[in-house]
Amino acid sequence: MVREKWIPGMHAPFDPVAARRCDELGIKVVVMNGNDLQNVSKYVNDKKFVGTVIE
Repeated sequence: MVREKWIPGMHAPFDPVAARRCDELGIKVVVMNGNDLQNVSKYVNDKKFVGTVIE
């Protein structure tokens, strides 16, 4: 999905350096619209939400 190395100006859905670091540290990444507070509440309360989880 993303290259091993960051290339200035490249278009990627998520920063590959950050993705690798999150993987190394076991950090879960959640991508969602933070303006939709009902949706954020669903995620926080372990309910079905609209977004993407990267583990």
